[in-house]
Amino acid sequence: MKTTTNYEKYNNQSFQLNPPEKEPRYYAKYGGVKDEMYGNSHLVSVKIYINETEYFTKTSIKLELKQKLNELHTFTLYCDPDEFGENKKTYLLQNTKEFLGKKITFEFRQYGKTASIFTGIITQISMPKKEGIRKLVFRGTSPAILMESGLQCRSFENQTLEEIIQEVIRPYPKNLMNFHINPNKKERLGYTVQYNSTDLEFIQQLSERYGEYFYYNGEQFCFSSWGGKIVELMEGEEIYDYELKLGIQPQNFKYTAYDAKQKTDHTLNSIHQNHSPSTNPFQQHALSYSKKLYNTVPQSHYDYSLLQNGAMEIEQSVETEKKKRQNLVYVEAVSNNPQLRVGDIAKIMVWIPEHEIFKDGRVPIESYKITEIIHTFADGEGYENTFIGIPKDMTVPPYYNGRTYSKASIQHATVTDNQDPLKMGRVRVQFSWQKESNSQTPWIQVIQPHSGAGKGTYMNPEIGETVLCAFHGGNAEAPVVLGTAYNVGEITAYYTQGNDIKVIQTRSGVKIVFNDAEGSILLEDPSGNKIFLDGKGNIKADAPETLFMNAKNVVVSASQNIQMTAGENISTTAGKDYTLAANNIFESVGQTRFSDAKNII
Repeated sequence: MKTTTNYEKYNNQSFQLNPPEKEPRYYAKYGGVKDEMYGNSHLVSVKIYINETEYFTKTSIKLELKQKLNELHTFTLYCDPDEFGENKKTYLLQNTKEFLGKKITFEFRQYGKTASIFTGIITQISMPKKEGIRKLVFRGTSPAILMESGLQCRSFENQTLEEIIQEVIRPYPKNLMNFHINPNKKERLGYTVQYNSTDLEFIQQLSERYGEYFYYNGEQFCFSSWGGKIVELMEGEEIYDYELKLGIQPQNFKYTAYDAKQKTDHTLNSIHQNHSPSTNPFQQHALSYSKKLYNTVPQSHYDYSLLQNGAMEIEQSVETEKKKRQNLVYVEAVSNNPQLRVGDIAKIMVWIPEHEIFKDGRVPIESYKITEIIHTFADGEGYENTFIGIPKDMTVPPYYNGRTYSKASIQHATVTDNQDPLKMGRVRVQFSWQKESNSQTPWIQVIQPHSGAGKGTYMNPEIGETVLCAFHGGNAEAPVVLGTAYNVGEITAYYTQGNDIKVIQTRSGVKIVFNDAEGSILLEDPSGNKIFLDGKGNIKADAPETLFMNAKNVVVSASQNIQMTAGENISTTAGKDYTLAANNIFESVGQTRFSDAKNII
């Protein structure tokens, strides 16, 4: 199916249209005002306003306008430089350069009434000169170009799609950025990230990821599956050169994922998901044959989420993916009806004069939501559009892709909370790009050397510490803490040139120091208690206060000597017997020695 128009048909007559790259060498001026020529006739005309002022009332123009779901709409306008006094005596773009960045409105008219309107912004003005003849070309886009002002990083916690989009569009002018937001997905999203993308790219990403329609109908931005006017089209009157396409694709699949909060594996099969089938008979036929042809159920890993809502999240993804796969029917057609816009519903009837049911020959082939449309118009040549549509009851657009999330690479963050309500050792962190809005991540896992119920290591980072985070599947919404990292503000006191010292130290000062240069180990607490293994065969235990030893039996053995010294007193008490045996016993008493017993032998 061609994507640019070649003919305009009125009253069974065909007018050859020159494609934009072969525009006329000059544009003839009309002898009068165009309104007088078009009047209330069926012929389509286009009124053009730049900053609310009408132009081209007496000079000819050629226009191409492209509109497509979830994409930036564009237009190209070819016109006569004399409209703005741009002639051979003036400097290039002397009078028209001021229109750069200005609002432009195209009003498509038929039968003396407005059929549709498109308001955009002029983003480029050029004046090509060929064979000594100057021409003037305006190019531009929908007002969505304002949301292409630069890359942005931010996060949203526990907000709906509508709330997120309202926050994104808040800085933009309401007269140009009028939004209608009514998504199918109403639930609050636990954690949503815009990462190094423009605001337009982010909204397009949300549309693609959650299977929501997003488009600009010429006057309003729509983030919704609903809405759009119904336009009836009859073959031979408003429509010609049409093509109906049926396709097949696999319908069965299942997702599996690990849920850390529930410590379980979820597996959801699309076969068990039921929803209302399409009423389009062509769609029903294509779906039936797709199921017959593809009878296996392949399994894929749902690995791109923190699963904050558990199995419900996977269930919703399976349902949306299933609806998307049922986009099996497309219609492409060429029409002369200027009412059509992207997002509208085309109710199509074709001419089959001998149809057994529809005796008048006007046979309906169902209604289709327009996903893409290209309008072309030239004074003296006419108007037509080429459009693509899908069955109107397809609530999930064909571009849905659940894996369309913000991609992020490994980066540092600061711990903001470590009091995990589920006692799973998780933390919340704040990335540098979250500080301005004082936002943070949800609870995320910390990788430990070893973990498990009743076993493992438990060393969670402290609040304020710098950690290094990676992301499941590269998803900026699914971070995990790999470990901590020193920085210029947090320098270790144990650095040595030979990297001899390894340390475990808590925030209170409890530490274990391994010294490879000495082969020693030091255990120390903040009070001064120490146990030192010097690596030379000696162990030293120091206690500023009292050293307690408590056991059922205590055996002290030395191959050579045992020496006990006290600054004041030594007391030895035995509950029963006290045995002292030696080859020789020497006693030395400075003053008095007392011995007391019932019997002395």
